[in-house]
Amino acid sequence: MNLNIKKISTQFLLDADKNEIDLILDKLVPKNKNYNRILLISPPDGDKNQFNIKTALSGRYPNFPPYGLGIIANHLKKRKFEVEILNLNNHLLEKAHSLKESLVYEEVINNYLAEYIDNYKPDLIGITCMFTMTHNSLKNVINTINKNFNIPIAIGGVHITNSLASESTREKFIIDLINTDFFFTFESELAFVDFLNIINQKNRNYKILKQIYILSKDKKLVISVDDRVVTLGDDLDLAPAHELMPAVNFKKYGKIGDFGHLKKDGSIFSSILSNRGCRASCTFCSVRNFNGKKVRSRAVQSVVDELLYLRHEQNVSHVMFLDDDLLYDRERAIDLFTQMEKQKVGITWDASNGLIASAIKEDVAEAMYKSGCLGVYLGMESGNPQILRQIRKPGTVENFITAANILKKYPNISTRVLLMIGFPNETFENILDTIKVSLEMDLDWYQVSPLQPLPNTPIFDQMFSLASAAEENFDTVRYIGGSYGNIRRDALNKKNVLLDSFQDIFKDKDKNQVPSKDEIKVIWAYMNYKLNFERLHHINNPIKLEQAYKYLGYVAEVVAPNDAVAWYYYMFLANKISSEKKQNINKYFHNLLKSNSLWKKQLTSLNLSF
Repeated sequence: MNLNIKKISTQFLLDADKNEIDLILDKLVPKNKNYNRILLISPPDGDKNQFNIKTALSGRYPNFPPYGLGIIANHLKKRKFEVEILNLNNHLLEKAHSLKESLVYEEVINNYLAEYIDNYKPDLIGITCMFTMTHNSLKNVINTINKNFNIPIAIGGVHITNSLASESTREKFIIDLINTDFFFTFESELAFVDFLNIINQKNRNYKILKQIYILSKDKKLVISVDDRVVTLGDDLDLAPAHELMPAVNFKKYGKIGDFGHLKKDGSIFSSILSNRGCRASCTFCSVRNFNGKKVRSRAVQSVVDELLYLRHEQNVSHVMFLDDDLLYDRERAIDLFTQMEKQKVGITWDASNGLIASAIKEDVAEAMYKSGCLGVYLGMESGNPQILRQIRKPGTVENFITAANILKKYPNISTRVLLMIGFPNETFENILDTIKVSLEMDLDWYQVSPLQPLPNTPIFDQMFSLASAAEENFDTVRYIGGSYGNIRRDALNKKNVLLDSFQDIFKDKDKNQVPSKDEIKVIWAYMNYKLNFERLHHINNPIKLEQAYKYLGYVAEVVAPNDAVAWYYYMFLANKISSEKKQNINKYFHNLLKSNSLWKKQLTSLNLSF
C-alpha cells in the first residue's frame, strides 16, 4: 500500500489546498454536526504479549496520571467542551489486582473500552501514546474502536511525533495505524482545541490548522500541516484537570517514579510538570524535537497552587517532577523550592527523569532538601570525555564529581545516576572510564541501560544503517531495561542475569575493541554488581544504610525474587541494621540456595560468605 503524503503550510494555503482539505474533512466530520463531547484515552503501556500478571501484582508496572491528557482536558473545559479521560492503563492494573491469574487481557481492555464508549457516546476520541513500546497497545485500542463504532479518532504524543518526523518510519507508521483519522504532533493541546473549533464551524478557517496529519476516508491521501503553535503564558500555566484522573489508585496498583520505597505504604502519589523542554541536545534523546529548543517555565505560583490542590483535595503526599530540565533556571528553581517550604505544601518529591549535573550548586541542593526532596537521578550516561562530546552531553566528568560531592552533604536525598552503554564506537576502555568515574562519585545506585535507539533522534539516524537500529519495527521494539524490557523479561523466565559469569568480561580484552551485543549484556551485569551491590559493603552512614535496606527490599522482593545476589545483600543489610525481618530474609535466601545449586558457585566466585 502506498500513501500520497502532501505537505501544506497554512502560511501559504491556496484555494486548491482549502478545497482538498474541505473534501477530506467533510467525509470525516460533516459540517452539519458539532463535536462537543470528547473522550481522551490513555492506552495500556504494553499489549497482551508484553503484559505479565506477576509483574502487575508486584506493583512493578508504571502507573502515571495521563498528565498530557489532563492538560488537554482542562483546555477543552475552559472552552465549554464536555470531556472525560479513560485511563486504560490504570484500569488494567486495577483489574489485575482483583482478578489475579484469571485475568484475560483482551476481555479486560476491549470489553471495557467498548462499554465505556457506548455509555459516554463521544463525538470524537483522542488517544495519547508516549512510548514506542506502547505502539501495539495503541493499535489495539484504535482497531477495537473502529470495529465497534463510527467515531473519528485522533492520536498524539511523543511516539506519534517521533514516528512521523522520521522519513524512514513515517509511511509505515501511518499504514500500521490506518484506522486513525487525525495524527497530531508535538505539544498539541492548543492545536487540538483549535482543530475542534474549526470543524465545528460551517465556514472552516484552515489558516489556524497546525501540527496535524489528516488521513482521507479512502486511506490513500494524507495532508500534513506542519506549522507549529507553542504553548506560552497563561496557557502554559494551566494545570491538568486532576479531578478527571484522581490520584488515589496510581501508587496502589503500580508505581510513579523510583523512590516509592521511601514512603509509607498507602501513600498517595501523583506527578507534576514545572518546565517544558531541555537545554541539552543529547543525540539519544527526542525531547528537543518534541518540546522545541528552548525551555519554557510555568509561573512558580501556578506550580505551588497545583501542589496545594493535590495535597488538600486529593491527599497526595508525594509527587514526581516530570521535567526534563527541572533546574534550568537556577534562581527560579530556588524560588520554587523556597515557596514550597514557605507555603507549607507538605509534599515530598523526586526527580526520576534526571537532573543535569552542572546545575547542582550548593544553594540549589540546600533548597531541594528543605522543600522535601527524597530522591533524584543525575543524567551522566558516560564517564568518558570523548563519548560525552559525541553524544552532546551538557556535562563533564568534573561536573559529575562536583555534583556528587554536593549531594552527599544531604544524605536524606537518595541520589542515583543514569548510565548508558553501547554507544556507536564505544570501546571497552570507554566503558571502563564510566565505571571509574562512577566509583569515584560513590552515589547510592546506578541505573545502567543498554542503548535503545529511538526514531527522531540523531543517534537513530546515525545507526539506521546498522542492524541494531534497522531491525527495529513497531511490532518488536521494546526497551531493554525497565518493567517491559528484555532484561526484566529474562528475569521472569527465570534467566537470572547475575547468575551467569560476568566477572571476567574485561579480562584479556583489546580495550580499543567495541563490545558486541552479547558482551554488552554481560557488561550490564558486571556494572550492576560492581557499582550497586559490591559498594554496599562500605556503607556506614545510618541514613544511607536505611535507604539501601529499603531499596534492596524492593529489588529482592519485587524486582528479582529469584535472584540470590539481591537477597544476599538484602540479608546483609538487614543484619547490619538489626531489622526485625532479618530472620525471614535469611531463611528465604538459604531456600534460594537450595533451589538452585549454581547460586552457591556464583556467590563463592564473588567472594561472598554465606
